[in-house]
Amino acid sequence: MESIQEYVGELHKIDYPRSERVRKRCEEVVKDQANAKALQAWYPGWCKRPCFHDEYLPSFNESNVTLVDTKGKGVEKLTASGPESDGKIYDVDVIIWGTGFVSPSGESPAGRAGVQVYGRDGISLEARNDAGDLSTLHGAISPDFPNMFWLGPLQTGVSPNFVFTLDIMSSHVARLIREAEKEVGGKAIIEPTAQAVEDWGMQIAMGALALAGMAGCTPSYLNMEGMVDQIPPEMRMAAARKGIWGGGVEGFCDALERWWAKGGLEGLEVAAAA
Repeated sequence: MESIQEYVGELHKIDYPRSERVRKRCEEVVKDQANAKALQAWYPGWCKRPCFHDEYLPSFNESNVTLVDTKGKGVEKLTASGPESDGKIYDVDVIIWGTGFVSPSGESPAGRAGVQVYGRDGISLEARNDAGDLSTLHGAISPDFPNMFWLGPLQTGVSPNFVFTLDIMSSHVARLIREAEKEVGGKAIIEPTAQAVEDWGMQIAMGALALAGMAGCTPSYLNMEGMVDQIPPEMRMAAARKGIWGGGVEGFCDALERWWAKGGLEGLEVAAAA
């Protein structure tokens, strides 16, 4: 591929036949063709996590089911009897909100947990993240926050089944702790060097091209509710460094195994705990 545009164009060519099959099935199952068209995704298949349910599309053929197309504007307001959209009030007894997830790249692990975490010299984890300076080694540990481990997803490999990623990272972190304690003969203080996280960040950035297809996707937690498209050019490298491993989860596992094969806990400073 000679350009990002060519690469993304190829992704669209691959996705189009599959997306057309999904859209065609919607037309075949949903009897009201206006509803069928409103239910069809016009964006590429990778923009949203794939879902499946044998009863979802047929439910729109039931007399007690109404599809409200807000034309992308959402619910305008809530009234005493129900939500209002495009000037019409829909009377309901119960509202089930499906508002999705906060993007994992918007806050630090501390922010997502709703807590404040302070490292060496009173450094705030959330403040470092807000400044764009939060980097890790293997997505697991960051300078100035010794013995604080997390499990991604940023700067790690991800798969459709995130539990698999959690298993990879849990095993990796447990092995780090075990080997560090062997090295010092007891409880250990573990912290990555600045150079190690710099090198890892560059490896992550080098794979950012693989995720170029996310540009132009509809807002979701996968693209920080559309904020990815609004990142100014001077900040794109920093954003790329905080992304995910672009070579797939198998490539990420291979990278970890290559690191372990070197021996010596390269890039980690290990000391005995007092």
